[in-house]
Amino acid sequence: MDNPHNLSQRTHQMFALIEKSQKSQLSQIAFCRQEDLPLSTFTYWLKKYRQFKQTAGATQDFIPLQTDEMPLQEQRSRCEIEFPDGVIIRISGI
Repeated sequence: MDNPHNLSQRTHQMFALIEKSQKSQLSQIAFCRQEDLPLSTFTYWLKKYRQFKQTAGATQDFIPLQTDEMPLQEQRSRCEIEFPDGVIIRISGI
């Protein structure tokens, strides 16, 4: 499968355009003029992009693991991950 997340080719194209706009220093209006894209189309896809990132983006992005300062031996024996919503995952015997 060359289409991750089963997104259409059009969706991939528009998401790439949204990401391009975020890297540019242009306002949304100026970016749309430059790309010859109606602002309404841009805002529609921007909403879709944000929804996608909110639901699927957490599993796509790499988040570095930061450990508390503790002896190296102790770091190898257990790992604890605490999420902002209060969920805690504890792994021991690593």
